Amino acid sequence: MKIILISGASGSGKTTLANLLVKLDNNIKLISIDNYYLNKEEQIKKNGFCNFDYPDSFDCELLIKNINELTSIGTTQIPQYCFDNHDRIGYKKFNSGKILIIEGIYAGKLLANKNYMNIYVDIDLDLALIRRIKRDMNSRNRTLDSILDQYLEFVRPAYIKYVKDMKLSATTIIQNNGLKYELNDIAIELYDKIRKEND
Repeated sequence: MKIILISGASGSGKTTLANLLVKLDNNIKLISIDNYYLNKEEQIKKNGFCNFDYPDSFDCELLIKNINELTSIGTTQIPQYCFDNHDRIGYKKFNSGKILIIEGIYAGKLLANKNYMNIYVDIDLDLALIRRIKRDMNSRNRTLDSILDQYLEFVRPAYIKYVKDMKLSATTIIQNNGLKYELNDIAIELYDKIRKEND
């Protein structure tokens, strides 16, 4: 099983790119690091504070355990995270494929030694913020004020301090400042590259 990491700023298009790749091949499986968020109490116990944009706000030990189980026995139990409750709501059986995509803001940082392709999705921050606002208001029941407050206090500082330099260690950098159909074309080109390397 080969592992592809997809990292980048919040709202950069990581999840969209990953889903486009999954649609192109049934042998590609996808795990979102978002499912490994620690809840508020767990973060305070681990880090001394709660910040969902901090690299250590994830249960990386469980993520690595799940990856090792997929590699060794071909199946595992993936946690399911609820953004409305800000907590884990259960687990779901997950089977391995020939290729495993792991996407999330810090995928390239948390799993730097477990990949054969490390993709960074780059984007202008104004576009990323617009996409984040649309996503959070439409699918996460957030208000505009709460989104902007979190962005200014946590998201943007984390991007500057932790996220933007991850592209320096990426094997592939994708610019996603265009329209949605352009990302679809990028996904097709990327899939062709992946397929050739796996032939």
